[in-house]
Amino acid sequence: MCLLLAGWFNLTTVSAKEPAIDKLFILAGQSNMVSQGTLAELPEQLQQPPNNVYFWSKGTWVPYHNKVAYVQPGKEFGPELAIAHELSRAFPDEKIGLIKHAKGGTAIRLWQPRMPLVRGLFQKLDDAQKAGGGEVAALFWMQGERDARFHEPAYAKKFQNLIQAVRQKSDQPELPVVFGRISRIIPEREYTDQIRQIQQQVADELANVVMIDTDALERKPEEITVNGKPTKLLAHYSSRGQIDLGTQLAQAYLKLVSYGVASPRSDALATRLLNVEPNAQACCENADQFEIAPVNLPYNPQGDNDHYGWPVATKSGDSLIVVHRAMPGHNVKLAGKADADTTYSVIVRSTDGGKTWSTPYDIRDCMQAADRNRGGMIPLSHRYKFGPKNLSPLGYKVHLNAIGTLRDGAVILVSNHGVFRSDDEGKTWRHLKTAFREDHHSGPIVYVGPRIIDDPKLGLLLFGHHTKYKNHRPGTIVRELALYQSQDGGESWNNISMPLPDWCHQAEPNFIFHQGEFYGLARNQTTRHLIQLRGKPGASFEAQETNMISKRSVDTSDLIFNPVTGNFEAVQSDRSSMSINLFSISPEKWETADWKLECRLLDRKGIFYETADGFHTGGSVVDTKTGVQHVFFYSGAPGGPAGVFRLTRPLKTTLLTTDCQTEQQN
Repeated sequence: MCLLLAGWFNLTTVSAKEPAIDKLFILAGQSNMVSQGTLAELPEQLQQPPNNVYFWSKGTWVPYHNKVAYVQPGKEFGPELAIAHELSRAFPDEKIGLIKHAKGGTAIRLWQPRMPLVRGLFQKLDDAQKAGGGEVAALFWMQGERDARFHEPAYAKKFQNLIQAVRQKSDQPELPVVFGRISRIIPEREYTDQIRQIQQQVADELANVVMIDTDALERKPEEITVNGKPTKLLAHYSSRGQIDLGTQLAQAYLKLVSYGVASPRSDALATRLLNVEPNAQACCENADQFEIAPVNLPYNPQGDNDHYGWPVATKSGDSLIVVHRAMPGHNVKLAGKADADTTYSVIVRSTDGGKTWSTPYDIRDCMQAADRNRGGMIPLSHRYKFGPKNLSPLGYKVHLNAIGTLRDGAVILVSNHGVFRSDDEGKTWRHLKTAFREDHHSGPIVYVGPRIIDDPKLGLLLFGHHTKYKNHRPGTIVRELALYQSQDGGESWNNISMPLPDWCHQAEPNFIFHQGEFYGLARNQTTRHLIQLRGKPGASFEAQETNMISKRSVDTSDLIFNPVTGNFEAVQSDRSSMSINLFSISPEKWETADWKLECRLLDRKGIFYETADGFHTGGSVVDTKTGVQHVFFYSGAPGGPAGVFRLTRPLKTTLLTTDCQTEQQN
């Protein structure tokens, strides 16, 4: 329990009349919710306590001050300090009440409804509300480090029991709950990955429960003795870490309830990363169902990993599932340093058509440590860029992300980190640990296109291109269509690649299946044109160069068959003009390879790879029920930051082009 020492408490700060609290917040958990910060290290902007926040202490409401949670020297404040300031700014005309009930070293089994800790919390809540405490607004929770050390097989159930008990006590079935995922303690604790994965699962499954990532929070080194030997412990957050923890918890709550400080911050960052030209969407601004909105932006990036990019997507059931990278940057000369938090597959989900998104999930969190770090922390295909001194041949021989929904609703992801499967619409994932691993794949590294197709006869089909590495760097693109087949749900893949003409330097093809044939768009790295492909596995594929061109770094673009217009349509990413464009061609004219420019969907400022970066529009989702196409792209700076966005446009293409005069692209 937190102890308030008399020497730090001034009785004159207690108001004679108990305040009428408007919003009451519960702060609970173990040691990182207690107090680990030192007042002497407070930044100047936090030294003046907010004047509309109160703290429940010794049976009464006291005006909040920075010493209110004092435990002992060196442990003088916790996340409540930053929470107080964030909530005060968000609700300046309301009285905020904080109830803190935390104890170090406590396991989740001690936080069950009939246990003393919870009974004590509920007694505090009863007393505080009788003294003018108001309605509970949220629970802030930080716990799990103890259970990462000692096995707790029922952690998920017991965590859910606690949430349900607090909601029942508050008489709010969907009371907002915001909690921190435990970070990786040093020395490593055996069940850390298990607890982290369960916490993600709880956040995904329960309504109004949000998890924040704490991995980047600063921790303070402490000396302990393990087996008679002095050992450095990194478990508790430093003063800076406690402030950042409180800030993130409060901001996650504000974003969840769509209040105050979160929206302007979101809008400002989104506007800066998009950096669109004036009137860039003039022909589309009055169109029904046209929208550009953020999916995942680098509000609190881990280390230098503030470049979120290369998104691909699929839909399973009612869930939109998007996967993207989180890395230091695209242009390595402008980027920061890669580290253990650099990941090539971050997953977010939406069950409301892209309006809101789940807490980001790093696919590596479902991997065992040996697989996660096989050959090094940077995947095999990208060590030349972010780990050039690492010459290990170990790792997964895949580059980029490909995703697809199977006929049974399962989702398969092929990424730099290997192959993964979800059987519950992307909520949880399983690593298929040997697929494309270097000891199971003897061929070149596979650069994958964005889509995986489940064919009733052929099984899973993965399209891409092969790149031969020389001196550990990517070199020649093999003149063929890299094609892989899996007939065991993604566990293993057979190479059934198809030859292509010598002129065809196709890369990262985006395929769809239509009326018995496979149609694709790919990059031609030599001429800067998009290539169109058509054919059948085991037969042949024809390739033609289209009139869609990008004079600088031709990019992966999207291809769909639009059931409303009856045409093939392409959402082209043109990096030479930094624009996103909609093209179409009728099936009857496919062989002409002469695509019609329908509309410019986005036009942004800047020069690619110098002052601007984007877009990778491949891997969209067509929703025939709502009559829209969801296109996912990234936009930002080549050295970071960059964020992932959703562009939703109507399948009724005439809505975009009726009042817009466009010319065929040369």
